[in-house]
Amino acid sequence: MTEAGERHASWLELFFDLVVVVAVAQLAHRLQHPTWTNVVLFVVLYYAVWSVWTSLTLYSNVRAGKTRVGSTPARS
Repeated sequence: MTEAGERHASWLELFFDLVVVVAVAQLAHRLQHPTWTNVVLFVVLYYAVWSVWTSLTLYSNVRAGKTRVGSTPARS
């Protein structure tokens, strides 16, 4: 939270969350017929998706107002 109030998620953040949900749902299909190979592959790929999602979420929460959006070059 900032002094001005709560920060709301942008459409891009919501879309990224939806992509993560779909990725986890696709990974869960690996567990339909559980073998040790499928379980290990699920855990490794789930950790990869989860770590990217949490890193981006934490970054966008901490640096939300300080990141530059768009392709306009910075002026000195």
